[in-house]
Amino acid sequence: MLNIALTYNNMANIFNERSDYSLAIDCYLKALGIEVKHFSVDHFHMAVTYGNIAIAYDGQCNYTTAVEYHQKSLDILLKSATINQEGLSTSYFNFGSTLKVGNFSAALTMLEKTLEIKLTRLSSDYFELAALFNNIGLVHFNLTHHGKTLGNYNLALASGLKSLPKYPNYFAQIYDNIEVISKAAEDEATAIKYF
Repeated sequence: MLNIALTYNNMANIFNERSDYSLAIDCYLKALGIEVKHFSVDHFHMAVTYGNIAIAYDGQCNYTTAVEYHQKSLDILLKSATINQEGLSTSYFNFGSTLKVGNFSAALTMLEKTLEIKLTRLSSDYFELAALFNNIGLVHFNLTHHGKTLGNYNLALASGLKSLPKYPNYFAQIYDNIEVISKAAEDEATAIKYF
């Protein structure tokens, strides 16, 4: 039966990547129905499935339901006797990404917890750090913390430069973000530099 759950999860992942969120959710829920019968309620696989369901609901812009599933995933990971730091980091990041749609303070908390884990694990994936700093900067921008916004965008740029030539198109977004925050902070010289 667990092979069937794995198959449903794999199918759901494909549907999710194709932005067919309704089918993804259906498959994830079928997988969850099987997993509930075979795993304890606090098993890591349950946390992963709840997190995947949350991402699919997020894709549908159903943020309330996405938050509920993110919370279930996070609760399981935090209760685990052997906390999977990478899984916890992913859960915080995904939860924070959903929350940045409206609850900026909570999103900032989640993203900062992600950063804390990433930095203590000395992640060598600089692109991942660049994306994280960029998202933290975006949340600070929405909270009108202009100095912190620019600082995080600059950290995103510095981290991203270490990942070249892996993700060259990502820099356009970071440069644009720096230009926007510089204009908002009325720093025309910096805005022109990144235009």
